[in-house]
Amino acid sequence: AKFTMAWDRAAFVAIHPESRDKYAKALADQMAPGGKVLMCTMSYDTSKMDGPPFSLSPEQVADHCGQYFSMEKLDSRDIIEFTPEFREAGLTEVFEDTLLLTRLPQ
Repeated sequence: AKFTMAWDRAAFVAIHPESRDKYAKALADQMAPGGKVLMCTMSYDTSKMDGPPFSLSPEQVADHCGQYFSMEKLDSRDIIEFTPEFREAGLTEVFEDTLLLTRLPQ
């Protein structure tokens, strides 16, 4: 059976950028048509820090997942004040984005 709901809290941002297409396909393969994935990602200036967690913008999620999912951005906020490890790395902003992906018909 395939999943109708999933929560990706920190999985996609832990995946090396070279493996993102494989992850997107694996996620899609596990989801039923119409299934929902609540996904939280973060994006930041990669010239100051490299992951993991790797920077992953909503646009990058759409690039990797767009053939499998529709996407709605639910929220975006700068979380730098709550993440001292990112401030220590020299970042001045880190955006956490909450996305809702819906599996397209196969």
